[in-house]
Amino acid sequence: MSRFQEWLKGNWRNTQARLVLIMTLSVSLIIFTVGLASYYTSKSVLQSELSEPQHLKLRIGMSYIDKQVDEANRLAVKISLHPAVREFLTTTEQGAYGPTTQLYGVLDALFLSSPYLDSIHIYDKERQSFIGYPDGYSSRSETFPDHTWVKQAETMGSRPMMIASRKLPEGTSHAGRDQVTLYRTIKIAGQNEGLIAVNFNPNALFSQMTGSEVSSLKSPQFIFDSAGKLVFAAGAEDFGVDTGTVLGALQALGGDQFGELAYAGGRLLLSHTRSELTQWEFVSLVSQDELLAKTEKIRDVVLLVAAGALLLGAWTIVHINSVAFLPVRRMRSMLHAYKKDGVSPDLNDLEQVTGRLLSDHDKLSQLIRQTLPEAASKFVKEALAGQIRSSKEWKHKWTCYFRDWDEGPLTLAVLSIDRYGEWVRRYPDHDHLLLKYALANITEELFAAKWRTVCLDLGHDRMALLLQPREAETEGPEQGLREAEETIRRLLSFSISAGISRPCPDAGALQRAMQEAETALAYRLYLGCGRVIPWDDTLQQGGGEVTLPSESLIGGLADAVEAGAADHALCLWERIRRELEEARTPPAAALSYVNALRHRLNGISRVKEQGGGAEAREAPYGETMPLAEIGEAMALEIRELAESFARTARSKEYLQVQGMIEYMRQHLGDNVGVQDIAAAAGISISLASQLFKQETGETIHDYLTALRVERAGELLLQTPSKIADIASMVGYQHENSFIRVFRKYKDITPGKYRELMKAKAAPAAE
Repeated sequence: MSRFQEWLKGNWRNTQARLVLIMTLSVSLIIFTVGLASYYTSKSVLQSELSEPQHLKLRIGMSYIDKQVDEANRLAVKISLHPAVREFLTTTEQGAYGPTTQLYGVLDALFLSSPYLDSIHIYDKERQSFIGYPDGYSSRSETFPDHTWVKQAETMGSRPMMIASRKLPEGTSHAGRDQVTLYRTIKIAGQNEGLIAVNFNPNALFSQMTGSEVSSLKSPQFIFDSAGKLVFAAGAEDFGVDTGTVLGALQALGGDQFGELAYAGGRLLLSHTRSELTQWEFVSLVSQDELLAKTEKIRDVVLLVAAGALLLGAWTIVHINSVAFLPVRRMRSMLHAYKKDGVSPDLNDLEQVTGRLLSDHDKLSQLIRQTLPEAASKFVKEALAGQIRSSKEWKHKWTCYFRDWDEGPLTLAVLSIDRYGEWVRRYPDHDHLLLKYALANITEELFAAKWRTVCLDLGHDRMALLLQPREAETEGPEQGLREAEETIRRLLSFSISAGISRPCPDAGALQRAMQEAETALAYRLYLGCGRVIPWDDTLQQGGGEVTLPSESLIGGLADAVEAGAADHALCLWERIRRELEEARTPPAAALSYVNALRHRLNGISRVKEQGGGAEAREAPYGETMPLAEIGEAMALEIRELAESFARTARSKEYLQVQGMIEYMRQHLGDNVGVQDIAAAAGISISLASQLFKQETGETIHDYLTALRVERAGELLLQTPSKIADIASMVGYQHENSFIRVFRKYKDITPGKYRELMKAKAAPAAE
């Protein structure tokens, strides 16, 4: 032992040996530290960047499911408030043909308008009877195929709504299948009288939640409810991970967005998000092993280099007197795998070798941290929506995501598919995304030579195109957009229109550019389809003042329709359309005016139509139709409505009902009831109620309430009167009662209704 200590002291006193030892330890420590730091940094960056698209996919799937659930909840509320449901739950003859057939027809109509549903069931708690679509009516639970859901629904307690997964019982068409069901209570006079079960079609509900791949990486997806029960799984067989392991890893994450999951096959990256509506946890997995393989290999090589350096230093100290600088040549040989040519056998070159090694790892880290293209699109969407308030923030993101763009001006164009409603009906749903993708590709290809472009899908009929010229002398994008419109019309067999903003200096003004492009596009209403409309051209279309036809024309049109004078009504409508077009009323205000007029005409029609014609006219005219086409469609509706009134105006019962309606209109502000209205018509209360229901399909009380609400809506828009005063004008002594009834009919409070309707015309008036 003493001899070994003497040997160490002797070598330490040797200057060359001491230098080699110090350099060996320093270089080994640096290589070891750099190797571990680079590995864990690369791993952290890789997890963060890999988690982002996974989380985005989960959010897309979650948003789609939340939308379906919200629509189903609204449908359940609508069913619970429907008069046919209340009559079914309260009638003494529940199994009678009339009420049952009426309610079944209501469920049929609602079901057919909701393709994401599998069935709808209603349960009468008092009689323990069921009615559903398509299962029909059953007076006893034992004879109704799917009756076991009632026990699960009763666990709602005081909650008005609950969504849960269950197994379909034997005897149903899909026995044993996992079924997601939305439950909602039916209250009558404050008491829970029944339950509604809305069963989702799992293929439609989870159509956006399918196991997919990121590059060549498989990505299973799971959904767990708030109790930890598995609701949905796709692609789990790719890794062989059981759901219990996934749930345990999810609970261990706490509030983190992503984390690791170790299993027998390797390591997985777990990403998750939570739905505030359903309280479900959405989870995706992706393997890290393949992506980390190269990084781990480099780490292992670096650690081997460090260990080799230590061994080499020890060997050099032993042979220092015979071979002075042999360790440097040994290190050069070991680093030969890195292609580091030009390394001299000199101690001074060790710093250069270490620097090159650090540079290699830095390049690898930068390659992993490259921003995904989706990040640039997300930034532009946030800028268009005005969600980026800080100039420092948008400048930083612009510099990161648009490095190949310069400081030149930016132009925004909004592209819109003409006659979007007809387009949606013309092409199947699975072709919509493909056609919009083709539209974006054609447009970007035509602009690629002279413009830098980013194309964003804004949903429905619209896409946004952000443009920057490559050369300062490049002319505006109008000609390029016209070529794109012609190409799309020729290749895809439909037309588009485009609104173009003024050039803006930077991304901070994109929200203003979006408003200009949207405003310019709106003038398609007057200019027609297939048009490219720059913002500057809209200034020549008329002033910002909102000029609308007089109220006398609207009243005359309504009177002509009710009188059955179709030709006179069409003349008045043509005059209204011509005044709108000649005045160049701002498109938003004009379209709102036409839809309000159409709603009024539908409101005065109380004639039952066959074949669903009334339902077809409920949807408002959209912004993708020109005024000329809207005029033709409106004229057809006016003629049909007037002729319908003409056919029924000859009957005695009709005249009596019209007399009662006229009495209601003249006494909207008075405290009148069914007895007063019947007396005005000179008939008994029971006969008046029977005739009114027969002719209009509504009760006298409901019709009077609807007239009062419609009149209140007009007063809210046409007068500055307080809500309490308007309530008194339409026959309500208490403001709260008026607000409750108005919200029931309009799904909005009177104050919010006034703000919303005035705001619709505000952007065009600016």
